[in-house]
Amino acid sequence: MQQPVHRGLKMEELRIVLLGKTGAGKSSAGKLFYTAASLQRVTQTCSKSTSTVDGHKIIVVDTPGWTDLSLKEDKTIMEIAKGTDLTDPGPHVFLLVIPIGRLTTKEINTVQQILEVFGEEASKYTMVLFTRGDDLKEKTFEENLEDTHPDLKKILDLCEGRYHVFNNKDKDNHKQVSDLLEKIKLMVERNEGKYYTKVMYQKMADKLEERHKTDVNEGRVKSYLQEDGEQEQSTAIPNDQNTNEEDNYMVHIAKFPSEKSNFGKFHGEKSCDEKSSCRRESQNKELHSMELKWQKKEAELQKTIERKEMTWLKEKNGLEKEIQQLGMKLREKKAELEKVKQELQVQQIKAGTLEQQKKENERFRRENDENKKKMKQKSAALQRHCDEFERMVNMNKQTDAKTLQKFLSQLKKDVLHSK
Repeated sequence: MQQPVHRGLKMEELRIVLLGKTGAGKSSAGKLFYTAASLQRVTQTCSKSTSTVDGHKIIVVDTPGWTDLSLKEDKTIMEIAKGTDLTDPGPHVFLLVIPIGRLTTKEINTVQQILEVFGEEASKYTMVLFTRGDDLKEKTFEENLEDTHPDLKKILDLCEGRYHVFNNKDKDNHKQVSDLLEKIKLMVERNEGKYYTKVMYQKMADKLEERHKTDVNEGRVKSYLQEDGEQEQSTAIPNDQNTNEEDNYMVHIAKFPSEKSNFGKFHGEKSCDEKSSCRRESQNKELHSMELKWQKKEAELQKTIERKEMTWLKEKNGLEKEIQQLGMKLREKKAELEKVKQELQVQQIKAGTLEQQKKENERFRRENDENKKKMKQKSAALQRHCDEFERMVNMNKQTDAKTLQKFLSQLKKDVLHSK
């Protein structure tokens, strides 16, 4: 079925599948899109989240994290492949989650192996999401890329250079989510709105199944040839002079079981085919037993990892809660300190005002003292003139108007107009 080509696509819905190794930070990256109501466990190991980010409906499917050993099991591959079914009709992007740091050849091979599951066509819809961007510190991503495994550049080239770097410790930074969505939208536009389909996956699954059958058949032929060689070597009995006719006949029967095959049964012995079949059955039982033991150990290990992750998550949530509480207390103390600072400023202003008033009062006091001194001087001068006037009157009872006018003029000059 051919997909419709969308020109000027509004992209109201984006479907994302997260792929990554256990411990790569895949779940932490996925939680940036999750909401408590939207997260739902769809299968035993896959989870699906539906949320709205920047006006877009975002569907995120988190596939099970793999290990170098778990990818050798078909059930792990099938469970990862189920992630495409949960984004029906198909994902717009595979986010291949890889932690920043030095990668081993085995880890790179594992990444390449998981990409092979979805085929070459999936590379058009794949973007590498590097987590733990905080580990870069002072280095740029390009500088870090120079120090990492050379095959990582091949994976980036396979994804046409598409990548994004996430800082897992900066979870409250919504901008890094918006930047990632912008890169995804740009990729979808370049793909003309197309997405990875079930037909593409089925085509690759058929190839893998055919290759698996070929490998199994080649393995069976190789095993049969090895067993046949062992049988011929074990039945190559030396034909010396003491060997009787019955021994020679038994050697002939062992080499050619189709002839006289009833001879061994007549003597109560098993034919070579039966021995080989028993040996294979025993080997298969032993392999099956070993596989069951390994699966049991792997299940126990997975449970241990999950318990550790849960414990770590609880501790992490507890620490985050404590950090939030400390942050709130710090903000409260900061507000109180700001309030005290403002009150101190008010008191300083009041103190400055009081100091100014004190200076003004001191100036008024000095002026008052000066005025009192002047008044005292004027009063003394007035008293002297009055005494002088009284003395003149007593000396000359008939004081004329001219003398009185002279006295008043002198009085005005000395008392009223004195400074």
